[in-house]
Amino acid sequence: MNSSQSLRRKLETIHLEKSYELDILNAAINKLDNGENEFTVLKEVKAKFRKLALNKNYRKKC
Repeated sequence: MNSSQSLRRKLETIHLEKSYELDILNAAINKLDNGENEFTVLKEVKAKFRKLALNKNYRKKC
């Protein structure tokens, strides 16, 4: 099993309730399936979840 397959399996085991969070993971899985670099996929996932967290934190303060 290569690292992309390992990452894919890990992403598949994550259970989230929000559809927009699931969309992020599903997009990452699709990119891995299409041969995109694992590091690039992880970087994008991290950036998207960070943006969600910052937006949520911002909304709490307002």
